[in-house]
Amino acid sequence: RMPVTGAVFLVGALALAGVIPLSGSFSKDEIIGAGLIAGPAAPLGGIALALVAGLTGYYMLRAFWLVFLAEPAGQAAPGRETSRATGPHDPPTVMAIPVLILCVLSAVAGLVIQPGFWHLLTDYTADVFGAEPEPSLAISVIAVVFSLLVVLVGIGIAYQRFGRPEVRASSAASVPDTSSVPVLGHAFYWDRFYQAVVVGPLWVAGNTLLRFFERRVIIGAVDGVADFAAAAGAQVRRLQSGYLRAYAMIFAAAVLVALLVAGVGLR
Repeated sequence: RMPVTGAVFLVGALALAGVIPLSGSFSKDEIIGAGLIAGPAAPLGGIALALVAGLTGYYMLRAFWLVFLAEPAGQAAPGRETSRATGPHDPPTVMAIPVLILCVLSAVAGLVIQPGFWHLLTDYTADVFGAEPEPSLAISVIAVVFSLLVVLVGIGIAYQRFGRPEVRASSAASVPDTSSVPVLGHAFYWDRFYQAVVVGPLWVAGNTLLRFFERRVIIGAVDGVADFAAAAGAQVRRLQSGYLRAYAMIFAAAVLVALLVAGVGLR
């Protein structure tokens, strides 16, 4: 139903996983190569980074197969397909063109910026960020081969579990069972952690400021100005009686005050 969106997503997923020669592979291989020779965890740091790349290949291809190729849940009955306005569909041209441009960049930008040992981007920014330790040719080859194998293993596992046609056609593929692993079923408890550490305190702080500062200070000050303006207007309104003699008396009083002020000034 969404061939353009699916193809663009697949290119982005493979680039994010670091499949050669897409753009993500160049930065990924350099990071893994640096992890093999630099840092207190070397070479275990580079191995851990390669395993993370394998996880990326697994979950990105899992998302692709479940979203774009698996049978959708609640399939409409024959003759009652959803319309383009309400059902899944590719974006209009005005949105598709920028996405396609980004897709092409994801596919070929690495070949332009990081082709082998010519590092256009890092050479240009070396004076700003400093030179990084360069892995030897052997380490670079090991990083490329090892990370690519791990990524392909991750993609292969995802295919076995979610990509095979018989799996995609079954309803079990759309909702993976994570009840046996609570930490996965609760997304590593990250949402609960974020709720307790970030959202909860901010909510309490916001309510406190609302009750004791905004309502009493800010709203009180605004209401005070409004009340003063209303009271002043009510007093001034009494002068607008509509009687000519009242206006003449006010004018005479004003002239008298002006003469008294002028007289005091002359003395």
